Amino acid sequence: MTAKNLLNFFDELLEEPEKYGSVEEMTSKSLSLFNELVEQIKHSTPEERIKINDQLEEASRKMSEKFEGMCQQYGISRAQMESMMNDPSNFNSETWGSIQNLKEEIEEGRKDLVKTFNPNAEKPTKKAKKKGTSKNKKWLTA
Repeated sequence: MTAKNLLNFFDELLEEPEKYGSVEEMTSKSLSLFNELVEQIKHSTPEERIKINDQLEEASRKMSEKFEGMCQQYGISRAQMESMMNDPSNFNSETWGSIQNLKEEIEEGRKDLVKTFNPNAEKPTKKAKKKGTSKNKKWLTA
């Protein structure tokens, strides 16, 4: 199952980051697994989606725990670590580009899933005009 593959990948990544060489390789592998997972979710039954969701929640919990452990190891808060990770000056331009591309691709995959399961979601809603009101009310006092 791809959700488990993704979890295993992140476990490996956090335990042995040198195994993947560069951030570009890590982001490429992450994106590949994420795209496989999106396709698996799109073609799964409701029961399978529940199981996948449970696995993803477990993966998220484990990753959060590991992230907290890394913060403690370096003696910084979660907010400080997140701030460092979101600062482009902490990365070379190629690495920063790979990270941003991964974020964009994941957001596109999320939107694709939302459209698949809720076609009316994320459509802009039209606001009805109020009849009989005007922004310029001075004309009434003249």
